[in-house]
Amino acid sequence: MLIQMNDKISIQTLNDISKKKINELSEIMGAGFFSDPLLMWMIKKHEDRFAVSRDFFKMYIELGIKDGIVDVAYHVTKENKNPIGVAVWFPNDIDATSVYAKTNDVCRNYANNFHHFYKTLSSHYPDKPSYYILAATSVLANYHGLGVGYKLLQYRLEILDHLGISSYLEASTKRSSKGIYKRLGYEFINKPIPFPEGVDVYPMWRDSKLEIVQTI
Repeated sequence: MLIQMNDKISIQTLNDISKKKINELSEIMGAGFFSDPLLMWMIKKHEDRFAVSRDFFKMYIELGIKDGIVDVAYHVTKENKNPIGVAVWFPNDIDATSVYAKTNDVCRNYANNFHHFYKTLSSHYPDKPSYYILAATSVLANYHGLGVGYKLLQYRLEILDHLGISSYLEASTKRSSKGIYKRLGYEFINKPIPFPEGVDVYPMWRDSKLEIVQTI
């Protein structure tokens, strides 16, 4: 068993920009999205997928540190504190120009697919004044099924609830949309967002608990 009796799962918001830390987290993302249907369409060659997605998510993490939020789940033992999960959140009005500008270099032969990805998702964002977007989240495979992902997202959602801020995401599979996201209070809005080759993502919205209380 990976998590022993005296071990802890700690959630912290990343507020430093060390290159080593960003590399560790982008590798968690790259591994976690390796078999994601949308990433499999965007990066078709198996041998390219990890490196390109890792470098792509590195841009997301850097932007999250600068203008958004990056929460990290750590496995804490007596001897070590190792990152095992990451969630990147953006305010809906974030300026992602830096990501768009670097995409051709970072995503190389797959840049056109990534630009299509940006354009398609942004055209479906809810027309609401202020909310946060869960841009990406991933947990190391060895820690799946232990509640790490739920705890990681719940940590941020409790803060957003306290502030009266709602949130939005696109689930990349039906399983995740009906599983962890549903349990966290997200609901489907609109139809699935279509991508080429029959790939769909599922837009979901979660009202903040404070907003719900205020409207009763």
